[in-house]
Order: sequence, then C-alpha cells, then structure tokens
Amino acid sequence: MSETANIRTALDTQLATVTGIPATDTWGEENVGFKPAVGTSHLTRRLAFDPDVPLEAPASMTRILRSGVFEVRLKVPPLDGTDTVDALALAILQSFPYGKDLTSGATTLSIPRGSRRWGGGLDDDKAWYVVLVEIRWELQVGNTL
Repeated sequence: MSETANIRTALDTQLATVTGIPATDTWGEENVGFKPAVGTSHLTRRLAFDPDVPLEAPASMTRILRSGVFEVRLKVPPLDGTDTVDALALAILQSFPYGKDLTSGATTLSIPRGSRRWGGGLDDDKAWYVVLVEIRWELQVGNTL
C-alpha cells in the first residue's frame, strides 16, 4: 500500500472506533460522487497534505516532516438537533488525543491536535446540521543520504 493509502487507512480505522458516529457505509469518499439519504446522519472525509518541511538533522541525512489535516464533515438531520452533532464532534476529537500514534502498514503518524469548527449551521438545502472536525496529523519520513 502507498504511504498516502496507509495514512488514510490509519485515520479511517481510528475514526471507525468512535461510538455513535454514522455507520461506515454512510461515509462519503473523497472525489467520489455521494448522494446520502435525506434524514440520515452521515459524514465525509478529506485528507489534505501540507508542503513537506525539512527538519534539522546531521548534514549527511535529511529528515522530512510530512503533515496535513484529516477533515471530517459531520451532517445530522435538523430534527436530531445541534446537541447530537456537537456530541459526535466531541467524541471524534476525544478519539484523536494529542500524541496518539496511529499505524497502518509501515507508516506511523502522530496526532498533534484537533479542532471543531462550526460548518455554518444548516447546509444549503437545509437538510442537515453541519460540523467540521479537523484532525492534524504528522509523520517523519526516514533518513536519506
């Protein structure tokens, strides 16, 4: 599996452990058409990468910090209320605490922080309350000569 696939798998696997979130078969895939059933809670995810950053290391080696954001956009029906989406956002954040290491294949990444952002209340078609949860991730990519 590629490094990107390992990163996504590690994050998705941890996300799937969160109690109360929508079932994985209601997760929208990035860059894939997704039409959720109205009145059903669901989420979408996006994996974003920051530019690679060289880290200080002996002159004979280069260490790179690879980092990015795992965005989870939660959507719940308006009748479920904002308390539901707030509780789900908090549960996701608690599942990705500071310093948590996640591994998939040969890739281990660390979680430096997460945040919850209000996604604007009701979405454009007023079918869901929306909250965005952002999980920062980072990993050091080995030494190269």
